[in-house]
Amino acid sequence: MRLRSLIIIVLGALLCVAIAGSGADGKNKPAGFEVQLLWGTDLAKSPNPEHKPLDPDVGKRVQSLPLKFKHYFLVNRNKVELPLGITKKVDVSEKCAVELKNLDNMKFQVTFIGKNKQQAQRTQDFPLQEMLVHGGNAPGSNAWLVVVKRVE
Repeated sequence: MRLRSLIIIVLGALLCVAIAGSGADGKNKPAGFEVQLLWGTDLAKSPNPEHKPLDPDVGKRVQSLPLKFKHYFLVNRNKVELPLGITKKVDVSEKCAVELKNLDNMKFQVTFIGKNKQQAQRTQDFPLQEMLVHGGNAPGSNAWLVVVKRVE
């Protein structure tokens, strides 16, 4: 009887250790990001019917920036999961990409690539819902913005 109790206690302890080491604290879970391409303009309506309105949190963030444009539209959105130590490239358009590298599940390196050349690179902590906005001029009186947002 004592042997059976000892076996049950040992198996229970091993189960607790396995659960604790399985990433239950979220450190081993891949980080989730959204990479959004935005179009900035003074036009109240986008000339492209496929453009969509911004999510409220992204719209609030973009409107808080010292930019001259009155309206912004979502061109496309890509979701990516990024395991620890992995680098992934996300094509935003045919001319633009973003490369994300997970350094320690809290600190990430973000590289913006335009016309196959590195345009900017930044390493920073990226807590949940944090956003990084990068932009540039477009033809006419328009602009493009890339928003990298931590979603999980």
